[in-house]
Amino acid sequence: MLQRRFVRERVSRLVETGRDWRRVAARHHIVDPEARSLMQHLVVDRFAEEHVYDGVPWRQVAEIFDLDDSGVGDRLQDLAIDYHAPALLKKGYTCDQIVGDLGGLELSGRIQLERLCVEMVAGDWVRDRATCDFVAMTYRIDTQEGRLALEQCAISGLAGQRVWRGEPWYVVARQHTVRCDEMIEALRAHTLNDTIIACVQAGISCRKIADELALQGGNTELELQLISASGPGLERVSRGEDWRVVAQDLGIDLPEARSQLVPPIYRDRRFDASNHRKLA
Repeated sequence: MLQRRFVRERVSRLVETGRDWRRVAARHHIVDPEARSLMQHLVVDRFAEEHVYDGVPWRQVAEIFDLDDSGVGDRLQDLAIDYHAPALLKKGYTCDQIVGDLGGLELSGRIQLERLCVEMVAGDWVRDRATCDFVAMTYRIDTQEGRLALEQCAISGLAGQRVWRGEPWYVVARQHTVRCDEMIEALRAHTLNDTIIACVQAGISCRKIADELALQGGNTELELQLISASGPGLERVSRGEDWRVVAQDLGIDLPEARSQLVPPIYRDRRFDASNHRKLA
């Protein structure tokens, strides 16, 4: 802590005037990693950032100024992406081509670049009619994080709209090549449109709906059953019907949803609905 304070108050002036930061650190016996990192960030602020802006590859800049701190390297990489990647993407460059122009990127930089690509250009393609596979191949989007961002755009566009209008989610997923588990679940959630919710609230069995729409498992099936339990289920139980009969009639078999039907007297006894999935 003392060395960091010493760097901020005394040594920073020497570094900012162009002195070699390693020689300054050796002369003043600065060995604390955080203090040395601070000195390297001062070098970036004063000299290295301008080189990156002028187009010198960020790794070469790190070698020129002898910068070996990982945080400083990440910063130089981020600067290179921020300064140069947007213009190259607008010219139609792929992620692989941009990586080559920037002198290579670490995995974190590659992920940042691919997300930027999706945000600026690739996302518009998949929001319309292009498949995720085609766009990923066109722009060389290879990381899992980049693919996830691409599929999110697809679901926020035409793919999600098609499922909301009533097309089977699995058909849409296949046609738009949506494969990430999180995005498959998000696509399934679009199935719960106004028509389906109206059917559930009218008392149609959740099991029947889930089977017809292939919604078995996952959060979407649970949400379906919770809607049924909080609507027609509670209404029937409040009229005096046995909650277990109601659960069977409405196809409510998940413990989280069945517990919504359990009368308060059983809840006070810490009643576990998971032990009563089937009628005796």
